[in-house]
Amino acid sequence: MMKPIFSLCVVLATLLPMSVFGAAVEDRIVAVVNNDVITFLDLEKRMAPIMRKIAENPKMSDKAAVIGEMRRSVLDNMVDNVLLRQEARRLAIEVTGEDIQRAVDDVLAQNHIVLDDLKEELKRRGATMEEYRDELNLQLLKGKIVAKEIRPKITVRNEEIGEYYGKHKKDYEGKEERRLRQILFAVPRGADDAGKSSIKERAERVLNRLRAGESFEKLAVQYSQDPAAQSGGDLGFVERGVMFNVVDEAAFSLAPGEVSEVIESPVGYHIIKVVEMKGKGTKPLEEVRDEIEQIVGMEKMQKRLEKWFQDLRQQSHIEVRL
Repeated sequence: MMKPIFSLCVVLATLLPMSVFGAAVEDRIVAVVNNDVITFLDLEKRMAPIMRKIAENPKMSDKAAVIGEMRRSVLDNMVDNVLLRQEARRLAIEVTGEDIQRAVDDVLAQNHIVLDDLKEELKRRGATMEEYRDELNLQLLKGKIVAKEIRPKITVRNEEIGEYYGKHKKDYEGKEERRLRQILFAVPRGADDAGKSSIKERAERVLNRLRAGESFEKLAVQYSQDPAAQSGGDLGFVERGVMFNVVDEAAFSLAPGEVSEVIESPVGYHIIKVVEMKGKGTKPLEEVRDEIEQIVGMEKMQKRLEKWFQDLRQQSHIEVRL
């Protein structure tokens, strides 16, 4: 069995420039894909980040076997990429520099970062901006091929939507919600018992006025000490489990129109009114039809794309020399 320290040295050696060890390693062809070739150095360049991760994992056993498996997997992916580019040329599908720049801008916007942040992250991963743009080019090519060759052939039947809904009903259980109004009497931090008692008495007096028929909204504007006070204490729809337990239990035990007792929580005293309720039950099929159609369509598209690559491989001359 190879000693661990020797195995680690072999891994580290692959991460250093060839010239460090003397003569440069001779390049060779590791795969032929129709009229294009993939070279050993091309493959090792793609393998470099993986090799670094393997080298940094001292607990991994049989690294040589893992490296061999990963190298074959990476080469398969590279073959697919060559086929993708070849097919894009055949279909006269192109990705422009403007397409790639828009994709980069989208990535920056979605992640709330600037270009220098992206470059720094790529550098940390051992990649360059040029390599990243090339990867974006491949993804955009794939997207355009899917749009032209695959998506038009995808249809989702009503029966498929119904079948998916039946199998995933638990995913469409509506969450129980209450639209609430609140009057909050906040207790200052460090208040003594006398101070708390005084605040609670004020809350009880307001509750009696509510029971006498005064407007919840007006009293909320006048007395409530939370940000919703100026909107009549309207908290909007609140899901079960979001508020303090004692407030939550009271709110979800009331019917629309009912007002709670004075409720004590860690922040003060609450009076809650339930305005309306919704949820608690499975959403009807018609409400989620569009969402399910999209999910089923994406699943079918992925399967069709995999089949498309399989057919393309069968129709191509591919020779692996790894």
